[in-house]
Amino acid sequence: MDSLNRFVTSAEYQALLNRIALATGIQVLETVSARMLELDAARLANAGLSVSDLESVTGKEPDQVIKFVVLKMQKYRIAPLLPASSTSHANSGEIGETLATSPFLPNFLVIYLVEYIILRHNPERLESYLRLSRIPNAKRYGRELHMLFDAASGL
Repeated sequence: MDSLNRFVTSAEYQALLNRIALATGIQVLETVSARMLELDAARLANAGLSVSDLESVTGKEPDQVIKFVVLKMQKYRIAPLLPASSTSHANSGEIGETLATSPFLPNFLVIYLVEYIILRHNPERLESYLRLSRIPNAKRYGRELHMLFDAASGL
C-alpha cells in the first residue's frame, strides 16, 4: 500500500490528475484516504496488476487515458463537463449530479487506470475483474467500458 500511496502522490500522477480536473471541472481533495488506498490495492490485486503497471500507463499514454476518463465521466454524468448538462439536470436528484458537486479523493483515478490497462492489454479479462470487484451488472458495464475505450482510442 505504501507504493500505491507514493504513486498517487507522485508528480506524474498529480499532473495527470490536474489535467483531468481541468478537462472535467471536478474538484479534487488533497488528502489521500488510507481506507480507499486499501480498496484500490485490492482492485489492483483482482486485476493482477501492480503499481508499476499504473506508472507505465501514466507516463506513456496520458492523452489516451484522459480521453477515456473524460468519456467515462460524461457517460455516467460524474462530472460537470458541459454547462448545459449541469444546468439541465440540476434539480433532478440524479446520482451524476450529486457526485459532480462533491470533491473527489485524489486516488479516484486508480480505478479508471486499472480499467484502462485491462481494456488496453487484456480486454477478455475485464468481466472477471469486474465480477471480482463486485461491480453490479458486470457484463453490461464491461460492454459499456469497451465502447468507451474504443471511442477514446478512435476505433
